[in-house]
Amino acid sequence: MLMQSDDMLSSALDNKAKYKPGTHWNYSSGDANLLSGILRNRINNDAGYHNFIYTKLLYPNGMLHTKVETDASGLFVASSYSYGSARDWARFGMLFLNNGVFAGDTILSKKWVDFMKTPAESSDGNYAGTFWLKESNPLQALKDVPDDVFFADGFIGQRIYIIPSKKLVVVRMGYCLTNFNLNDFLREIILTLPRQQQLRCLIKEPST
Repeated sequence: MLMQSDDMLSSALDNKAKYKPGTHWNYSSGDANLLSGILRNRINNDAGYHNFIYTKLLYPNGMLHTKVETDASGLFVASSYSYGSARDWARFGMLFLNNGVFAGDTILSKKWVDFMKTPAESSDGNYAGTFWLKESNPLQALKDVPDDVFFADGFIGQRIYIIPSKKLVVVRMGYCLTNFNLNDFLREIILTLPRQQQLRCLIKEPST
């Protein structure tokens, strides 16, 4: 689909369902491109569709150096082909850390943000609504990272981690994971936070 298809939506639609909804989970780039196709059909105007991601999401969030490519049919490749600066991706993470609000303006509804953090059916808590909740490789398990972490998993080791309990967003632009441990990476970053912020997630509010 990503390397050989001129029409990625058709490539995804050409597959028949193998399992009943909610009974089986498997990560697929096709899911994001199905969503992109649904959005394109709902807008029903290609000029509006091609402007939408910039005028309604990226630019209002201050992401002025990010480009999202389309396939040959004009479909945004929602699963891939998105290029931005580290600062732009940090802004993306901050948007979700702040429940869809940037500079006092609501860009995404909290209901949608909550959906994006909710574990998908049959995913065993690994994946949510396009965000990962656990690293897919057990050798990279985030055992020293707070349980509320959720993240975008990019190409060959690129990551945007959001950790609400630490009020923390971490962007990694690395090109591979050879001899690199993501758990150690995040643990050491967390240890640089002010002591009060490190302890926040360990302190329970008194019950009422």
